[in-house]
Amino acid sequence: MLNWTNVVILNGAGAAAVALIGAEYLTPIVFPGAAPATATVQVTAVILIVALLVINYIGIKTGAWAQNILSILKVGMIGVLAAAAFLSKKAPEGPAALPLDKPWFFALGVAFIYVFYAYGGYQNSINFGADVHDARRNVPRALFFGILIVLACYLTINAAYVKTLGVPGIAAAKLVAAETARVTLGETGKLVVSLAIFLSAMGFLNVTLMQIPRVYYSMAEDRTLPAAFQKVNPKTQTQEFGLLFLGGIILVSIFLLRTFENIVNYVMFLDTVTLAIVSSTVFFLRRKARLSGEAYTGYRVPLYPVLPAVFVVFMLAIALNVLVTQTREALYGAVFFAIGFPVFLLMRRVSRR
Repeated sequence: MLNWTNVVILNGAGAAAVALIGAEYLTPIVFPGAAPATATVQVTAVILIVALLVINYIGIKTGAWAQNILSILKVGMIGVLAAAAFLSKKAPEGPAALPLDKPWFFALGVAFIYVFYAYGGYQNSINFGADVHDARRNVPRALFFGILIVLACYLTINAAYVKTLGVPGIAAAKLVAAETARVTLGETGKLVVSLAIFLSAMGFLNVTLMQIPRVYYSMAEDRTLPAAFQKVNPKTQTQEFGLLFLGGIILVSIFLLRTFENIVNYVMFLDTVTLAIVSSTVFFLRRKARLSGEAYTGYRVPLYPVLPAVFVVFMLAIALNVLVTQTREALYGAVFFAIGFPVFLLMRRVSRR
């Protein structure tokens, strides 16, 4: 059922959200002088997705090269913009903080929804396990060092935003990075950063198209998806059917969910519940191994079981926050989650036949 929500909602809707963000930054460059209409942004997002589908359909190596280039451009852009902001002598206008219409802890909880969404994705690295040399050693290293790099990038760029725009300026800006570049580097800088953030969004979309079909492959192995999802082109290593299926879900999500904010609220409830449930299995698996007398040879977490328990509680707290603040979207997600159970039973029955 958790994977069902991934197939139908989380991955497709999440990619659609980022495609819309990339399109919002690109359309002012392509259509200067006017605020882009929603339809224009949606059509631009569709074109971006189709272009990446073609790149990944050609082969896994093509997709990997595209990912490396986009990742380097992304980190380089953050460094250039942050340096320009910190070197700028312009002081932000307005107060250092804005008044809250809700208790501070409630506001902080709402903010965590979007912050967690920004940091999400680390858990998907394990889907490349079969493609990585010495995965037992290199996947955990990639996860930890990758998270540290992302932490450094986000903290640096957000400090640059506050230093340049101030809190009121951030709250008023539709495209915060582009506005920071405009203040520090002028209109040319705004265009350059808008293009760079578009490339950053493309990097997220590209890696999504690379790794999600591997989930489909595993589900087909477990007979919870049709066998077509298990087919791999031996020359290109591309899961052609799975890739096109994912692309279709993303394209439909762009038009059904319409805005980035709607999609984040729609995704985050299920995403945090999923991570909490999956993470909690470590307690049951270790207990099962201990009772059976077998030696545990898996990964060891410092401060076990406290650290995993804190993570699970934190995920459930964010899910509760979404449920309280965005009740309709959370309930829609819960309905899709529940639909996964009859689908599971149906697929097992079909598979036996």
